[in-house]
Amino acid sequence: MTRLTRPRLVVFDVDGTLSDTTDTIVDCWQRAIAACGIEPLPADDIRNRIGQAITTSLPALVPGLTDTQLELFLDRYKTIYIETVTSVPPPLFPGVRETLERLRAAGIAVAVATSKSRPGVDRTLAADDLGHMFPAAYRASADDGPSKPHPKMLVDLLHRTHHQPADAIMVGDTTFDIEMAHAAGVCAVAVTCGAHPRAMLERVEPAAIVETVRDLLPLWG
Repeated sequence: MTRLTRPRLVVFDVDGTLSDTTDTIVDCWQRAIAACGIEPLPADDIRNRIGQAITTSLPALVPGLTDTQLELFLDRYKTIYIETVTSVPPPLFPGVRETLERLRAAGIAVAVATSKSRPGVDRTLAADDLGHMFPAAYRASADDGPSKPHPKMLVDLLHRTHHQPADAIMVGDTTFDIEMAHAAGVCAVAVTCGAHPRAMLERVEPAAIVETVRDLLPLWG
């Protein structure tokens, strides 16, 4: 088993890492695309772009997309997604809550760095009853800078919480999470329960690959 140095801070992606939302996101994308009159996209193409901000991922998938189409998609997607998760809240992956509690009990801080908007991450954490675990300074979102894999959101989070890159571990389910961590000088751990398959994750060389968040603690004992 890979052995990692015990961190002072563990930073988590949200969708596909803490919450089992990948299929929901793909479905909402496809419904929003249909509502906007954009050519349909294969589910795998959407899945492979999860982890980036929509303002980056949709133009990459739809060449020639206009600003008007992008704004319309963002509006439709937001409405569809909120209605969907309000009606049927996506579950946390097994062991997530217990793992977060064990980390905090051991004196290890936890944070999130996500491509959701700030209102989106606040709403998700509140719905999952996790908000009390993540004070505002420990939440980084798509509103905080360029899309992943750009490291700004993670670098800024480390700065305002007074942690050094060597103190932290980034945990995510997409290559964009791992590449962001590399760019910030932070150790990266990939989980295979989310959007990107193991083969994609292996190509960006995380320090370790585990199935879910609950498999983290044995990495440092």
